[in-house]
Amino acid sequence: MNPVRRICAALLALGALAAPHQASAQAFPYKPVKLVVPFAAGGTNDVFTRAMAPFLAAEWGQPAIVENRPGAGNIIAAESVARSAPDGYSLFIASDPALATNPLLYSKLPYDAIKDFAPVTLLVRFGLGIAVNTSVPATTLAEFVALARARPGGYNYGSFGPGTAPHLVMELFKSVAGVDIVHVPYKGVAPVLTDLAAGVIQSSAMSAGAAMPQVKGGRLRMLALDGNKRSPLMPEVPTFAEAGFPRMQAPAWWGVVAPAATPRPVIDRLNRDFVKVLNNPAFAEPNAIRHGYEPVGNTPEEFAAAIRDTTALWAPVIRSANVRLD
Repeated sequence: MNPVRRICAALLALGALAAPHQASAQAFPYKPVKLVVPFAAGGTNDVFTRAMAPFLAAEWGQPAIVENRPGAGNIIAAESVARSAPDGYSLFIASDPALATNPLLYSKLPYDAIKDFAPVTLLVRFGLGIAVNTSVPATTLAEFVALARARPGGYNYGSFGPGTAPHLVMELFKSVAGVDIVHVPYKGVAPVLTDLAAGVIQSSAMSAGAAMPQVKGGRLRMLALDGNKRSPLMPEVPTFAEAGFPRMQAPAWWGVVAPAATPRPVIDRLNRDFVKVLNNPAFAEPNAIRHGYEPVGNTPEEFAAAIRDTTALWAPVIRSANVRLD
């Protein structure tokens, strides 16, 4: 082989070796990004994510595909993303139980909430409140506490199942208020709302957005809501502190995480784009604010701190109530 041909062959060989590395180093994103939702289609988390998807796709120039992986208290979805390639193309739209309370409720999980994920940003936060059926003769939280203290075990509350946010919030309420009310677990949001509106159960913890239709219909009464300020959805409803129970906290949130070891430049790009969408009034007003969600869009480090704070909040409640899910 003459010298020219040898040089050409060597260059071709080098090009073949470099091709896979060049492909992996392409600017993110160069293919569709999967947004994994831990709930069934039609739920609030799913609807929110689907509304966000086209805004993200416009930023990326690539489709943002929503994949529903419901079941097992967020565990199925969380595990699927934790086991995905750390390249930013599989993201988990996590609710707070998946990252903050599941590690407290299960002795063993198929994922590590801290080690297996790289936080991107907190998307929205929203407080839960305590709602009662309008047949309950209480128009304030203090009046409901007085009723419950006068009849220990005479009132009950519904939850979406053991270990869910309404369960933990109401157990905290029992401790803070010194009342004995009976837990009635259900399998999801819809049956709780149905039975609460019908008076089968007397109370539950839920967001303003979830309660709003039944409140407007005159079947439910929201007594107080979590938050530093009143909800724009229910400005007439006091915060827990205003209602005389400053120790009550009932925060809830959704955030986005990637698999651990996702390169920091990819995390930074994802953070920038999610924050941009959250700050876009065309998205935030109809899809978040109108439903009582507060758009956040913070840094990965701030989101990591929020996860730790939420875990610290619920750890003593879970221990005191002896809530275990395995």
